[in-house]
Amino acid sequence: TLTFYQSLDYRYVENGYTLANNFIKVCQIWFSQVMDLNGFLCAILEN
Repeated sequence: TLTFYQSLDYRYVENGYTLANNFIKVCQIWFSQVMDLNGFLCAILEN
């Protein structure tokens, strides 16, 4: 039973890391798109 719980814990932690990494990636993509949009709008306003 101990090894079962250990493997369960390990899988849970591993899934948590993947979820966190995916979330960070999504945030980075969203942030870069927003920054691109801001730069685009600023360029339009300056010109």
